[in-house]
Amino acid sequence: MTLGEIIATLRARACIKQKTLAAYAGLTVGELKSVESGTVLPDDASLSNIARLLGRAHKIKYEDMYRALLNKGRCGPDGSLTAFVSDTNVPDKVDMVNAPPHYRAGNIECIDAIGAALACQSDPEQAFLTGQVIKYLWRWPLKNGAEDLKKARWYLERLIGKVDAK
Repeated sequence: MTLGEIIATLRARACIKQKTLAAYAGLTVGELKSVESGTVLPDDASLSNIARLLGRAHKIKYEDMYRALLNKGRCGPDGSLTAFVSDTNVPDKVDMVNAPPHYRAGNIECIDAIGAALACQSDPEQAFLTGQVIKYLWRWPLKNGAEDLKKARWYLERLIGKVDAK
């Protein structure tokens, strides 16, 4: 597999849209398509950002993912990222109901973080608005980019209005 094919495979398995990965990597969608087709290699900054997002989505340390991608598919003395792509640790299909990657960061699930953050909330409406803000801030780099940030802002502004009104 080429570096571009590896990136495309890992992106698809994490259900990350090309538009999202391109924006995160500082590339246009056309440039990412060229990377994934193997016609160009990403610059170091773009590759670093690609590794950060793909590593987070697949629960792989950034340094390991970046090193593997930087070495154009080689990861370790004899292993290749191609072997990693076919490894059972990277499922062919992501469980979008029970474990969507855009709601996971390392060993923490967004729903657990929201639950912990809301434990001290007494007002149900404020708790809901706070949970929405956390949710959209959590997932924005892996799902809808700036759209999720705008949604977080909308809920935050509504929450501020409720708090100021009391």
